[in-house]
Amino acid sequence: MKIFIIIISFLFVGITKNYAQPNNYWSMGSNTEASILAGAVVGGGSGITSIFYNPAGISELENNIISIDASLFNFDSYRYSNTFNAHSELSFLDYKVLPRFFSFVIHPKAKPKLSIQFAVFSRGASLVKLFDFTQQEVIEPVTNINKLYSVKFDYENRYSDYWFGFGSSYKLNDHLVIGVSLLGSAKGFTYFRTTNIDLININDSLSSSNSNWSSYDRQDSYVVSIISKIGLVYKQNSWSFGANLTFPSMRLYGDGYHRREINMTNIYDNGVLMPDI
Repeated sequence: MKIFIIIISFLFVGITKNYAQPNNYWSMGSNTEASILAGAVVGGGSGITSIFYNPAGISELENNIISIDASLFNFDSYRYSNTFNAHSELSFLDYKVLPRFFSFVIHPKAKPKLSIQFAVFSRGASLVKLFDFTQQEVIEPVTNINKLYSVKFDYENRYSDYWFGFGSSYKLNDHLVIGVSLLGSAKGFTYFRTTNIDLININDSLSSSNSNWSSYDRQDSYVVSIISKIGLVYKQNSWSFGANLTFPSMRLYGDGYHRREINMTNIYDNGVLMPDI
């Protein structure tokens, strides 16, 4: 009961804090039942994901078990047009086979009506990485000199959201179960994009200088927050009803930075030489 009271006390800490919540709770699908039912397992059948969907469902896990769920496979296909010129096209295929859910459930012998679950799982992850390099001979409009047009493009977009915490459920009687959970969320985001374009003299001509345009853009951020839940499950004969209340998330800590650089040397715009920057 001490653990039960401690968890309940945390439920009301974040009520006046940040009211933002991750969307699409139903899309997590970390086990077969939740995936097939699109997350409609609040009333029962959530298995090891009870700590997320409805902590009252932890009591359905009758044995002391350790679970590592890796049954879900994810494919993401991306295609980008005009990445660094009007004719470029890049694609990326992201394939994940990772354990997405680790769970440990115990039933104290001294408290047979109490069930406790510890879990670490991935709420979401995304990765896109693109790279290309191309060269071709072109005629510079201003000087009518043949030059080598060289482009290097590098792009990365990475997002992750990992959850961890514990929950418990308590059987009030043969029909009604109440449960609470306290979960932490650690989100990270990285965005990186760099483009480097060079216009190089092929024959080392002194009548024209090399030109360069480059752009660098990078953003890194992360945030750690706490999400608490309270739920109940009522069973009568072959019927099962459930309710779950997720309280507003409470931000603990977060940080980030954004850096951008642009360099331009010997660039002409409609025949006019632009200042170097």
